[in-house]
Amino acid sequence: MSQPMKLLAKIVCLVTLVASSAVAEDSEQVSGEARSASGGEHGRNHVAAILGYAQKSGSKDGPTGGKDAFVYGIEYQYRFHDRFSLGLFYEQSSGDFDAESFGIPASIFVTERFKVLLAIGSERKLFDERDEVFLRAGLSYDFEFDGIAVSPSAWIDFVNEKKIYFLGLTVGMGF
Repeated sequence: MSQPMKLLAKIVCLVTLVASSAVAEDSEQVSGEARSASGGEHGRNHVAAILGYAQKSGSKDGPTGGKDAFVYGIEYQYRFHDRFSLGLFYEQSSGDFDAESFGIPASIFVTERFKVLLAIGSERKLFDERDEVFLRAGLSYDFEFDGIAVSPSAWIDFVNEKKIYFLGLTVGMGF
């Protein structure tokens, strides 16, 4: 197992431990009836557009010579608990590297609006139709404006020995 994968496995274990103890503490303090049956003010379902910038490290230009791309896509998440959601995403990258990716993200809500994102996915290089599996770790914070969530996001995709860094926004709504 490569160093980034070992680090990601440790992070996943730590976040899972912290989140599970937070959920256990919550369930002791708040009865099930007091929780919103609808998953919050705007429902358990959430759909959003993804817009952002990605930079791939470890290219043939060396570790500091990256390739850039504009990223756009769509995601769906189902919040099955106050602290957890699971979903699907589809993205396309266009620029120095052209790829499409899809995956299954799991979000752990540290607070009502701040979340840690963990995902597994597949990336297809459009120029040679080669598929690669990746792991994703990231952070996001939801700002709500009249039922619309605007979420600045940052994440890292671990693809083989390369890393893809992402900065952007998701703009969506719950129902």
